[in-house]
Amino acid sequence: MKKQLLSLLMASTMLLSFSKTTFAEPIPEPQIVGKYAITVDASTGEVIYAKDPDARVYPASVTKVMTAILVEKLFKIDDMVTYTQTAKIQDPSSINMDIVDIPIGQQIPVSAALKAMMLYSANDMTELVATNYPTKGSDSNKEFVALMNSEAKVLGMNSTNFVTTNGLDDNTNEHLTTAYDLSIMAREAAKYPNIRAVWQLPNPTNIDFPGLTSVQVGNPNKFLQQGTDFYDPSCVGVKSGFTDKAGRCLLSVFERNGRQIVGIVLNCETSYLNQTIYTDMKNIINYSYQAQRSLLTTTEPATGKVTSYSKDSLLTTIPVEYKEYITWGKTKTIDVPVYLAEDASIYSNAFNLSSLNVKYNYDIDLFKDDEKNIIGTVTIQERERTTNIPIYTNINSSVMKTLTKTVLPSLSKSTSNSIYIYTAVASLSVAVITLGVIVHRNRKVKRNTKNKSL
Repeated sequence: MKKQLLSLLMASTMLLSFSKTTFAEPIPEPQIVGKYAITVDASTGEVIYAKDPDARVYPASVTKVMTAILVEKLFKIDDMVTYTQTAKIQDPSSINMDIVDIPIGQQIPVSAALKAMMLYSANDMTELVATNYPTKGSDSNKEFVALMNSEAKVLGMNSTNFVTTNGLDDNTNEHLTTAYDLSIMAREAAKYPNIRAVWQLPNPTNIDFPGLTSVQVGNPNKFLQQGTDFYDPSCVGVKSGFTDKAGRCLLSVFERNGRQIVGIVLNCETSYLNQTIYTDMKNIINYSYQAQRSLLTTTEPATGKVTSYSKDSLLTTIPVEYKEYITWGKTKTIDVPVYLAEDASIYSNAFNLSSLNVKYNYDIDLFKDDEKNIIGTVTIQERERTTNIPIYTNINSSVMKTLTKTVLPSLSKSTSNSIYIYTAVASLSVAVITLGVIVHRNRKVKRNTKNKSL
């Protein structure tokens, strides 16, 4: 049978809900203060929790994680870079402005710059590395910022536009990203050992600036602070940020029992010791490790028909043509029922519902012997996760034997006599024609022989 493709864009053609009968009862989603948030399973790309994650907003110093990723890509950790005028004039937080005066031309280890930008959120340190690429001490960050945007596109951060290397947004309204895009960045950053090592440094920790001083800074990660309500050793690392435009922002990476989940909370309120945003993060991460997928069902708005994507459930019927005598004869049509071979499930949040796309891909052969005649797959596409589940029909060779014929139907006596007469006449006609051909050929041969004799 001809291969066909059926695509249903769920956001516009179907209303989605989740069955609570086959799977465990979903736990309530946490209510958080932050305006934008997301959690993502790093291995599958599944969105577990979401709160307006595609809104384009300011990321503040969470931006520095992208700068750190490029530090890993462009420099060796023991490289030395030249302190520049552009770095020196950066507003606090800044090692130069807040702690020690750094002269222009001072050689700074990349390792110190990485620690300072990630732990102290030093704005001068991001500009330091940016103005040392591609030319050392160039005093221009344009090529580095362009590379930040290029890297974002490569990673799939399609709603992101970086203007600064550190997240300062006083002079721009175009430094924008989304919670979803930052979740991609967080997963990428967690792959780099130097970034992970900095995230895990003790509080306080020392940063050596050779020829200047050794600076002691704190690790702001409350999840690593023992003896507090936030302490959670499963936290791999965080990056916080704040500007008036962005509000409080937090990126976090957690690993429990081999499963990595990243969390983003943006535009949270300012509170004493930043406890509100850490409470938000704690709640959505704990929820995400407890949440389970729910069985997918669909409801057609026009008819109210409910389709359950559970194992052996009827999904649809497909009209298929066949011949009365298998390969010839009158064309007939049968409605072929299509069943799901396995349960289909996703995490039940509005983000997944709005982006869900379901496709049926099939190649139907009704004459297979299998009791469950596998005819293709149903593809369930979320934002990142793709699930392919076999689909089958119970129409097979046994069923088709009852619908098709392999011999001519019985003929009546009169019909049989007519056939015999027609057959005899046809045979006689063939004999006469054959005899005529032979006689004509013999005459021609004799004529040719006579001519040769003469």
